[in-house]
Amino acid sequence: MSFGPASSSRGAPGDVDHARQHYRAGEVFYNVRRWDDALREFTEALRLDPRFVDAFHFRGIVWENKRVWANALADYGEALRLDPANYRVLAARGYTFQKIGSVDRALDDLNESLRIHPRNTNALINRGWVFTQRREFDRAAADLDEAIRIDPTDPDAFLTRGELRRRQRQFDDALSDYGEALRLRPNSARVLANRGLVWSDRGEYARALDDYTESLRLDPSDPDTFRSRGWVRTQKQDWDEALADYSEAARLDPLSPSSYCSRGWVWSRKEQFDLARADFTEALRLQPDHEQTHVNLCFLYRRQKQYAQARDGVTGALRLAPNSRVLLNTRAWLLATCPDETVRDGPTATADATRACELTNWTEFNYIDTLGAACAAAGLFDAAIEWQVMALEDVGFVAEYGPAANERLRLYRERKPYTEA
Repeated sequence: MSFGPASSSRGAPGDVDHARQHYRAGEVFYNVRRWDDALREFTEALRLDPRFVDAFHFRGIVWENKRVWANALADYGEALRLDPANYRVLAARGYTFQKIGSVDRALDDLNESLRIHPRNTNALINRGWVFTQRREFDRAAADLDEAIRIDPTDPDAFLTRGELRRRQRQFDDALSDYGEALRLRPNSARVLANRGLVWSDRGEYARALDDYTESLRLDPSDPDTFRSRGWVRTQKQDWDEALADYSEAARLDPLSPSSYCSRGWVWSRKEQFDLARADFTEALRLQPDHEQTHVNLCFLYRRQKQYAQARDGVTGALRLAPNSRVLLNTRAWLLATCPDETVRDGPTATADATRACELTNWTEFNYIDTLGAACAAAGLFDAAIEWQVMALEDVGFVAEYGPAANERLRLYRERKPYTEA
């Protein structure tokens, strides 16, 4: 992010001049990602000039990069109290609200920023990202295309559109956008990490590892990239290397449940069940409604053939998040395919799987596959065949699950349900 003219205020002339000097020093440290030094300089600028809007703004950005979200929001709030129509700060606060999951507040800020300045590309990019996360892909594309039309030299616009296209499984277009982002911003750790996600989605794990490793060479402080590389290593069943990546992510970002959740998954695959449960417990202590941890805990109970505990755990999680498509699909699969007849429940599985498909606009083909298994468990074999055939029409689904999914289809045609061993 580039720094604009410093907007300061009405302190004593000497203090204001010294505040500007510290602000400029903060700019230098910011541009080389020396967050603690930048924080010190912006703080000193604010001590000398407590109404220095830009210093609040960019100290907020530093807090954001340090993942101290509450401090970032506090600084943005103070900047907006001093300058309520500052569209740059509104865009920055909207981004932070998005990062902590306050999507409605994020959209409020981004919409207001764009009302004040419709050509504000930061707000367009950030709002496009919010729409991407909400799976409102057409609205996301409109914002990101407009940002690129306004400023075709902004690498962040291509980076964000690349992620949109990745989520739409338009992998070649995503790679093209990431390539343009790298041309505009060579050696960008973030772009390399995001391109690694495309290679990972395509199952090209060696290329994904190359991008993640180069990204971490450029920026060894990014826990998200350690988590991404850890995931690829789990796909290659390099369990010890995955554990090392997840442990480093937890060290860098100890308040995030994701690292403990993922490390617990690896422990469970290594049949270190006590260590797995300890990591899942820590993840849920940090965030009781963390979806993936509940999914992984359900898997752990299934591995130990504790099917009732698996059912009860995911059912409890659904009380916290009744419209979680991930949890609905998890419970549906368990109830549809459980080898324990006292736990298997085809009608409830069918209702859960149908709701998960509705929540994703019938675009998640593994959820449609779950619906097929649920219908078969309920004795609705014609419906099971219909849904399984639909799932098998998706190229990406077939690439990942084809042989097993085709075997399930064979069972349904023989009027038999699928149960896991």
